[in-house]
Amino acid sequence: MKISIIVVIIALFLLIKVVTAAVESYVVDAIIFSERVSVKLAISFPPETKNFKFFLPIRIDNFNATTTAGPAQCEVKINGITDIDCWFNLTFERRTLMINFDTSDFLKKVDERVMFIGDFSLNENIEKLYVTLRLDEGLVLTKDQEIFPKNGVVSSDGRRIIVLWRDENVSSEETLKYQLTSEPLITQPVHIIQPWQFIIIATIAALLSTYFVLKSWKKPEKIIFSMLDDFERKVMNVIITSGGKVNQRRVVQQTGLSKAKVSRVVKSLANKKLITVERRGRTNILRIVKKKFGF
Repeated sequence: MKISIIVVIIALFLLIKVVTAAVESYVVDAIIFSERVSVKLAISFPPETKNFKFFLPIRIDNFNATTTAGPAQCEVKINGITDIDCWFNLTFERRTLMINFDTSDFLKKVDERVMFIGDFSLNENIEKLYVTLRLDEGLVLTKDQEIFPKNGVVSSDGRRIIVLWRDENVSSEETLKYQLTSEPLITQPVHIIQPWQFIIIATIAALLSTYFVLKSWKKPEKIIFSMLDDFERKVMNVIITSGGKVNQRRVVQQTGLSKAKVSRVVKSLANKKLITVERRGRTNILRIVKKKFGF
């Protein structure tokens, strides 16, 4: 009689242990698209666990479940909320139930913003908890980075924004609710120049180039004077201010240079074909080459 009672007590103890055993680890990995959320759950149990039942406060589709030890038999009832009841055989090395599903009930759109509010509560004690939310390519967190709980770590894998939460020894009474707000990434459009636009740009460039060339031609003396030394510029200024023709003796008087220096400068200007020199008695008549100065 005593042996029977002991056996019953042990059986009840094992049954209670299976029912109330804490979840060893709970991993949530969700990708947030603009219209739906793709969710993967990985729940690890003690190896003696045979059954797990929980509910999600949403409607789901594309449900799939398996374990690392083999198939899982799950009954899914959807009626505003989703009841999930799974049976499986685990081993000590392989004791993880993996569930995949899609839902749009976690999302709420406000203008261009996509608000995610997800409740992943299991109503079980959880030793280790990992929750990862990934934004689809083309979505970014809003400028104020609205995430909840606030201790989420924001990072990126180069393509997606990732928010990660970690926790330990989570009570069955705690609500596992997570929130974030995203918006489309605004990129500047790349403008491809059309052939007709290229023709217009080239025409404008050619007109501007012609304008500046003609503008410089209108004052060729500036270009010429920039290549003369100080003495040559003095002599040229006297000739130009005299109307393009002057007596060499007058150049000596107005520049204050010696006759010999003026003679050398006049010879240099004549060699550069900027002036012509005409002998007149005991002096020279200096004339500017008008075509050089646009006269």
